[in-house]
Amino acid sequence: MTLPAAAPVASARRSHPGVLGAVVIVVGTFGLWLFAACAELFWYDQHGSRFVIVALASLPASAALLWIMARRLRPADQLSPWLLVLAAVAGGFVALIIPSLVEPPWTKWLTEIGARSLAPTIAGPLEEAVKLVVVLIVARWVTVRTARTGLFVGGAVGAGYAVFENIDYAWKATGRMALDLTPSEHLGVMMRVAIERDVFTAFAHPLWTALVAAALFAGSRGGRLRITRLAVAGWAVAVVLHSLWDDVLRLLPPFVGGSAVLGLALQLGWVSLIAIIGFVIWRIVASRANRGAVQVEKVNLPAA
Repeated sequence: MTLPAAAPVASARRSHPGVLGAVVIVVGTFGLWLFAACAELFWYDQHGSRFVIVALASLPASAALLWIMARRLRPADQLSPWLLVLAAVAGGFVALIIPSLVEPPWTKWLTEIGARSLAPTIAGPLEEAVKLVVVLIVARWVTVRTARTGLFVGGAVGAGYAVFENIDYAWKATGRMALDLTPSEHLGVMMRVAIERDVFTAFAHPLWTALVAAALFAGSRGGRLRITRLAVAGWAVAVVLHSLWDDVLRLLPPFVGGSAVLGLALQLGWVSLIAIIGFVIWRIVASRANRGAVQVEKVNLPAA
């Protein structure tokens, strides 16, 4: 007996693998975060679960991205989901260490020479360069080096980086009781940080690093990675998007006239615009990478 109605469902699942699971991860984790935050702010009146709140505020979007990537791996990619997880955890942490050590003395030096306003300009080039180095290290364990596998590896490293960076922001937000905020105001601050940092950065670091890695892997020849013009261009695009994301936001305060609502609207509008631009570029690269991978797979199919 046949079940005609089942075919479209299976087809839909194959066309967007991992999306349903990603939605469950994001919604479920946010629900747990909201419960933990409300329990601490309104019911227990203490921060005994601060670590839990910070973790739940930092993980959802990146975890959902890793889930989607793991579900979309094909045998021809020769990539393990666990390699993506390790790249995210270890690579993300390592990629955050160097900027955290370099940026403070850089800021101090610029302050001493009266050029503190230039301090944020190092973030984009430095952080994208460090993530590129991490991608090069992870690539040692990648057998198939194509633009498609580069998207996976770069996306994993960027997702891990986003988590560790978001932890810092979420941790600071949970400690704002010292500012004499009411519990409702404090919950609003934490929710704003969680949404801004976790949701929006899912369309930032993972996409930017994925573009860099895809351009780098696309230039590989004979299994060896090369710094080609395409790789440099991919890194430059990531730096520009990163710098626009960071630096323009610091120029907004003089234009909002002290209006918190206007400032928030402009901030969300700007990061949304950069996120859309980054996603469109990533989508174009991903489509071409997938087509190229399919052609290679067809060529390598054994004769019938």
